[in-house]
Amino acid sequence: MQVYLIDSSSLITPFHQGQLKALAVGLQLPSTRDAQAHLEAWFKKGFTKGLFWVPLEVYEEVVANRKDKPAAPGTVLLRGLGKGVILNPPGAFFDALVEVHKFVVESFPPEHAQSFLDPKRADPVLVALARVTDSTLITEEKQVIPQVNGATGKVQKPSLPYVAFRFGERCISLMAALREIR
Repeated sequence: MQVYLIDSSSLITPFHQGQLKALAVGLQLPSTRDAQAHLEAWFKKGFTKGLFWVPLEVYEEVVANRKDKPAAPGTVLLRGLGKGVILNPPGAFFDALVEVHKFVVESFPPEHAQSFLDPKRADPVLVALARVTDSTLITEEKQVIPQVNGATGKVQKPSLPYVAFRFGERCISLMAALREIR
């Protein structure tokens, strides 16, 4: 069974009104309410069937670190499902995380590497987990090839899709996932 790791951007961004309106149009639904209900049901079904998992870092980013903000539907969804949707890392995870960390430090300018590797961000954890669980990542981050700075020889800025690409991990958009997982 294919397993998908959900990035926080996929639980937060699509529930904004502008994205829900576009999703309603794309899915041929009559309203943003219908789009939200469709998205919530899709996530709940994926989590309930064990297709979707989040690392603790994503859970905390979506639930715990958003306590001062209004409860977004993705936040309410994760709170309702509880910590049972958290994927506990297997033993090989830490070796994979070290590899991801090393690549980011060596390949990107220090300020961008530090931002990507910030302990409050789940991106390195997601890539490492994908490596050891043969999972597909779902994110709302744009999938573009970054540029290399000619003066430094470093890649401009790390992104989840690019770092996943470097390690051969599959990373798809939420729109692709909505079509792929029914």
